[in-house]
Amino acid sequence: MKLNYNILLLGAGGNAGINFTKSIKLASPGTKIIGVDLDRYNIISSNCDKKILLKFNSIDDKINKLNLIIKKYNIDFIHAQPDAEVKFLCMYSQKLNSICFQHNIDTWNILHDKLYCQKIWNEKLNLSFKSYSLREVINNPSLFNEVSKGQKVWFRSIKGAGSKASLPISTLEEALSWSNYWINNKNSDLSDFMICEYLTGTEYAVQSLWNNGELVHMQARERVEYFFGSIMPSGQSSTPSVARTVSDDHVYDIAKHVVSSIDSNPNGIYCIDMKTNSKGVIVPTEINYGRFFTTSDFLANAGVNTPWTYINLALTGIVDKYKINTIKETKYWLRGLDKEPTMITEKELNKEI
Repeated sequence: MKLNYNILLLGAGGNAGINFTKSIKLASPGTKIIGVDLDRYNIISSNCDKKILLKFNSIDDKINKLNLIIKKYNIDFIHAQPDAEVKFLCMYSQKLNSICFQHNIDTWNILHDKLYCQKIWNEKLNLSFKSYSLREVINNPSLFNEVSKGQKVWFRSIKGAGSKASLPISTLEEALSWSNYWINNKNSDLSDFMICEYLTGTEYAVQSLWNNGELVHMQARERVEYFFGSIMPSGQSSTPSVARTVSDDHVYDIAKHVVSSIDSNPNGIYCIDMKTNSKGVIVPTEINYGRFFTTSDFLANAGVNTPWTYINLALTGIVDKYKINTIKETKYWLRGLDKEPTMITEKELNKEI
């Protein structure tokens, strides 16, 4: 197995790209990461070995420029972190002169539609989780009460990342006002939104890697506290300031079923978000496909370096070691603005207190 590679990373300047690079460097300091990004400020602050601001006029122009980079830096493998770049690789990898993991555009399109996935999970996992498009609720307002049952409901974007447009609401009027804001100011459409049950319990994030239907890696963590959670209407944001590993077998069993209910032959990266309802039932909320969670470096430092295994699997077809729920001691990952993250065990954390 080769120890050092030349990796082309699309979306290299975002937080997820930076932490992907950290994960790779942890396993292979000699691997060179050639990073490209569309944002000038992002690429300047990235941690890649070579930073390239990518400007293009068309898809063909983008492909040609990437192929020039591939040739110049002798690229072994290409990975993307932002959703848009994952979609680009799914659609055009055959036109790039290097190896990409063969994520599938049809699977990407399915998993990018949160409402469609929610309906599949509701049926196949025997959930009683109510979710509807906003247009359906407008046409039949009684559906709002069916979802809310006198409680708050969760308004969210059907597509997109980073908790886009998410807001806990109490009335259909609030839903309409919030959707109108996004329509009038953010170039959205009424068909972009959905409402569903507001989940109040533990939130799990499960990172997994599959190889032609076989599970290679799966590690779960719990989001404990959130960046800017205290000033968010929901009390949470899309990324945790404090996370901890989870070893509960039930969480892993559910996560496996969540993936296989959508894709009968999973292949590649599936990062599953799940949350418990008021009755303690774990409900899947979305799968990020073809890209890693932002905190992939947490799990890499804890001993499950899935990004490195993923690259080697793509390039050699070999899995160095299967790791499924291997972290039994609870480990915390403490993050903050302008400071390096810290990993500490639960025992050490309690001693500090």
